[in-house]
Amino acid sequence: MGKGLTRTVGAAGAVAGAFAGILLASVLRLPPEAGPWWDVSLSLCTDGDYLFRNSGKTRTGEFSYEAMWAGTMERDQEDFLLYHIETRTLAWRIREKSPEADGSPGSTERETAARPVLRLNYILRNKDGLDFDFVVESIPIPLAPSPEKFPLFFPCSEEHVRDRSHLIYNDFVSGGSNLVRIPLDALSTNTFEETFRWEWDRRGWTLGESEPVYISSRHQTVVTVCLVSHEGVRPGDESGRTRDGASPG
Repeated sequence: MGKGLTRTVGAAGAVAGAFAGILLASVLRLPPEAGPWWDVSLSLCTDGDYLFRNSGKTRTGEFSYEAMWAGTMERDQEDFLLYHIETRTLAWRIREKSPEADGSPGSTERETAARPVLRLNYILRNKDGLDFDFVVESIPIPLAPSPEKFPLFFPCSEEHVRDRSHLIYNDFVSGGSNLVRIPLDALSTNTFEETFRWEWDRRGWTLGESEPVYISSRHQTVVTVCLVSHEGVRPGDESGRTRDGASPG
């Protein structure tokens, strides 16, 4: 964003500004225009495993996660406004095995209170369709006490290009595609649903603060996007936008 411009406003400008404020308030009180809007839901299911090796110790883990994002969408000229209603974790499980502290045969299973979080950031319109930008936030591993922790990566869409600890998620998609895109004509149907599937696999050494660490992580993911179209004013306050519990983003 560019820098804002600060200036002094004279008496005439103040009167004009007050009039403009009254006019704007009057416009904002007008009833909202009826138009198309959509219920939007994104369901995600992923399961996978990982291996973490340092200081001669190997820890292995497996996990599964299911979540659902729900909201609404309406037109904003050529773009769309997205309103979040709720995100629900439907299932979450992780277990890690590590050698016994005394080095004896066997293993100790561990769990964690840390939970991944599904975030749908936006829906981007382009000439090819509507691209969904979402990410499931990582949690630290290993679960066992360790001088260093590293992120366990969960799924994200191809559109999500933000830095993830210097790892480009898309580079390790080993099967299918994490491009979650629906066609524009989906907006003209009463109900639209599409499912996307991919696999992710990353293995290699990572430089820790004190020593190299080998991490292997993989998961398979299924994402289902559903749109249901409506005509009229989207449920909400008098502006047609629900402020509590359903905000843009």
